[in-house]
Amino acid sequence: MMRLVPPAGTPVSLGLLGRIIAQGVFSPDSEDELSAALRQKFVAGHIYLVNSGRTALTIILKAMARLAGEKRDEVIIPAYTCFSVPAAVARSGLKIRPVDIDSRTLDYDYEKLAGQDFSRVLAVLAVSLFGLPNDWDNLHRMTGENGIGIIDDAAQSMGATFKGRFRGTLGEAGFFSLGRGKNLSAYSGGIIMTDRRDLAEIISEEVGCLDYPSLAESLTAAGKLGLSVLFAHPRLYWIPASLPFLGIGETIYDPKFPMARMRPVSGAALSVLLPRLEEIIEGRRKVAGRLAAGITEAGVYTVPGYTGSDYPVGPRLPVIAPGRQKRDEAVRLLRRIGISASPMYPSPITAIDGMTGHLVISGDDYKGAQVVAGRLLTVPTHSFMTAGDIDKVVTCLSA
Repeated sequence: MMRLVPPAGTPVSLGLLGRIIAQGVFSPDSEDELSAALRQKFVAGHIYLVNSGRTALTIILKAMARLAGEKRDEVIIPAYTCFSVPAAVARSGLKIRPVDIDSRTLDYDYEKLAGQDFSRVLAVLAVSLFGLPNDWDNLHRMTGENGIGIIDDAAQSMGATFKGRFRGTLGEAGFFSLGRGKNLSAYSGGIIMTDRRDLAEIISEEVGCLDYPSLAESLTAAGKLGLSVLFAHPRLYWIPASLPFLGIGETIYDPKFPMARMRPVSGAALSVLLPRLEEIIEGRRKVAGRLAAGITEAGVYTVPGYTGSDYPVGPRLPVIAPGRQKRDEAVRLLRRIGISASPMYPSPITAIDGMTGHLVISGDDYKGAQVVAGRLLTVPTHSFMTAGDIDKVVTCLSA
């Protein structure tokens, strides 16, 4: 029987899946109960539940823009990031000011960030790509000096901390994504967090204007969740992976995404899986640490953020190849031995079709983003990765 390890995801037993679907369809927790549990867990003052991370970011940006007025209409984001990020900024009606990244850290190039014109900037988005940490001390200093806010994009770093505080709570507002491939996946969903009362009041208004999912939508979501959990098993993943029309792994820029409240089945998955968060991320950290150590020791590929000891909390392990051809060859070889590696986002955001009218370009050539777009691949870190799988990956990336 063919075995193919999926690129990301949160493995869920059939028993837990049945509990999630039953709770989501027949007896969902109230939003107040779930929000209270999240406030206690992440030590956040105000929590709001929506249908996606994109929706969460859009609402935060709209709320911040309403407070700031028309003179602040730009958002700084990394020049290489998930295409959902610029889609959310565009959906909010604001301008995107891209700043290049450092290919060694996947964080901002802070010299380039310091050189920006901040006069119309509303906020800087702190994106922890693949869970890698931002330079928070530098970010807080720079934004404080220029009188602008930080949005803590913890979509890919749920459970990570900085100086004892959870990611998602380190800016004026922050958010998690519960989409497929995240640290804790509920198939879909987003969580907004803020400690600012003035911002919370406007976010509450914006969320209050969103529709609740219909019963049909909730049942459809439950079915999709069930299928995604079932076919995420390595013995079955080859089936959806072999069907091109499913669009698995595609990166799409779509600023017309649906905005709504969180689906009950997503809330149920969050409620059931939240007590297991530490177990989930600790397992990911161990797999990522073993992979990073072996890949780094071989010396052919590099692992951004690896310091030789621990590894940050993230949904995938990012690996930088010596060149594009080497990267593409590695992705093919890993799939051949049963590991779904992925080259991720295909270009800097400045090259996305339809972005021109939303961009504020500073004349940079975005070399760091170009390097990462051409040489990055990612490797699974979830609990379906066995010791044998880890050895296969290290061997493959040692030549």
